[in-house]
Amino acid sequence: MVKPMFQNKGFTLIEMLLVISIILTLSVLSFPFMNTKTIYITDECVKKQIEMIINQAKSKAIISHEKVSLIVSKQEISFIDHQKKYRVVLPNNYFFNNIKEIYFNKDGNINQANHIDLIAPKKKYTLIFHLGAGDYEFK
Repeated sequence: MVKPMFQNKGFTLIEMLLVISIILTLSVLSFPFMNTKTIYITDECVKKQIEMIINQAKSKAIISHEKVSLIVSKQEISFIDHQKKYRVVLPNNYFFNNIKEIYFNKDGNINQANHIDLIAPKKKYTLIFHLGAGDYEFK
């Protein structure tokens, strides 16, 4: 039996370029979806940090039996405990809107029913405080 002089043992250059172009096209098309997930994770992280600082202020009011004020500005939320300031600074593209005075009384209840808007890059969240309960929620 005579073997041919040239045997096909691989892919041609055209086949390789075709496969690489398909892979590149799929990766470029999936890039916007990866970016959206990153923003979602960032929003959740910011919301959890805000919840943490509010819960700390409420706990401080209940434990010490004294009024604890939440200080909300455009870029941060904070409270002061014995000359130490606890705060969360928002990322550059986040900010608070509709800012009002909020404090927890000695029982851990909120002074008035109101809301503060958290403006994120692609969404608006509303932080709603419930009067007399010391509860709040994001919507």
